[in-house]
Amino acid sequence: MNLFHLNGFNADEALDEWSLVFKRNKGYVEKKDMYKCIVEVAEDSHEYSEVQPKNGGDSFVPDSNEGEEFTVFVKEKPVFKKFSPVTIDGVENAYVMGKNKNYGKAYFEANRLVEI
Repeated sequence: MNLFHLNGFNADEALDEWSLVFKRNKGYVEKKDMYKCIVEVAEDSHEYSEVQPKNGGDSFVPDSNEGEEFTVFVKEKPVFKKFSPVTIDGVENAYVMGKNKNYGKAYFEANRLVEI
């Protein structure tokens, strides 16, 4: 995922910019006491501009997040058809995991997904 403009991963800004669709329920995760879901960014409204790497190198324009998938853990079992438009309700935690915070994967923990 491209998270360059979401410094420190601004989950609220990300959710404002992304239109999401439900992809699949990966099942109940006992350790978290939550359901693991995969959600896809259907549309990314952010207008990306050129970035100059801090360590030098060539400047570039980051890619849109359209088509990118990420994980959402929810308390309420989701029952949606694949590609149903959804929003994430009651976000309690949001973070990025991966070697590089600018290219890691987003993870959300929330109460539920809501079909729109």
